[in-house]
Amino acid sequence: MKNKLIFLLLITGLLASCTSLQTPTPAPTSIHATPTGTATSLPTETPTNTPAPTGGSGQLWIVLSNALKAINADGSGSQTVISKQQFEKEFTPVQAKDVTPNWHSTLSPDGKKILVLTCNLIMNKSCSNYKLYLSDVDFKRVKTFQSYRGEITKWSPDSKNIIVLSTGKVMDVISAGDDFGKVTHLPIASSAFWSADGKSIYYYHDGWFVIKSDGTGVSPLKCDLCALASNPANFAVAESPNGQLIAIGTTDGMIAIANSSDFSQFKLASVGSYVSQLYWSPDSQKLAADLNPSTSQSDVVILGADATVIEKLPRPDGVNYFYTCGWSPDSTQITVLTLLSSSFDIYIHTVGQPQFFHLFNVKDNLPTCPVWLPGGAK
Repeated sequence: MKNKLIFLLLITGLLASCTSLQTPTPAPTSIHATPTGTATSLPTETPTNTPAPTGGSGQLWIVLSNALKAINADGSGSQTVISKQQFEKEFTPVQAKDVTPNWHSTLSPDGKKILVLTCNLIMNKSCSNYKLYLSDVDFKRVKTFQSYRGEITKWSPDSKNIIVLSTGKVMDVISAGDDFGKVTHLPIASSAFWSADGKSIYYYHDGWFVIKSDGTGVSPLKCDLCALASNPANFAVAESPNGQLIAIGTTDGMIAIANSSDFSQFKLASVGSYVSQLYWSPDSQKLAADLNPSTSQSDVVILGADATVIEKLPRPDGVNYFYTCGWSPDSTQITVLTLLSSSFDIYIHTVGQPQFFHLFNVKDNLPTCPVWLPGGAK
């Protein structure tokens, strides 16, 4: 019963949530504008599952519901970085009965810090007593935040700060740098993302704004594109790693890619479905997008920096939910998380190849997206 409940909670989280999806509106409103650039239709492909990975940094780390695993990009060398005993010792309250680590738990981009959310199950039905933990993976620093229910958590590119959008859409920044665990309260926001240098945050609340991570220097963004992207999806916004482009996905099936200085030049791609997540490749040349054509399935498409569609990824056989996780450091591969029945699988896809490489089966654990360690660093 408990495992079934956790699975149902997870499905609910997948449809409502960081790493997290909004429910598509039944009849989305079209964008009434003439795009600068040609809207691109999505190609179709035949699904295959022949593994043939190339490139990559060498190793990925995966946060499970009660452990931290490491695995090489070729599927070899699976090992436990943090054991179940260590995980539960550091990341559960004193009253450990019926405590479940939440799937919102995430690793920092450098793989050196971990964010864990736990809660107490009440009669195996609902969660209470939420706790958020921030820790180095070696447990030298552990910070506990009581009754902290974060719907969205996003690490800054430099792994020094975390955006937390909690229930009620209050936005906080938690320091994961020298001032470990300090919380800075920022304005209310329904959507937020980091600048490429990790110093500023773009956020949406009845218009687009930018603010420094310390809560100072808020200013509105005045641009034509902001009016076009008036229905941004909560998580489908991102600045390219080179700081030159910003991508915005909307609830009515459009992706805008614009210059990050003032959004004055942009191109639009019509992808036809609710855009729930966007991920830039490290070289800023490609953009992976998670799409939700309905509440019962999801898709992944890859675009170029000019908003042209490169490929639509074939969904593995029997899989309904299909999510982008992140790019390899050499920008040639992405990891994807799939859901089939009660089992999760992690695949690696090489851009331009129809085959997938099956990396890892999560089985009965609640997973988060794996993190590629830069340069194969341990």
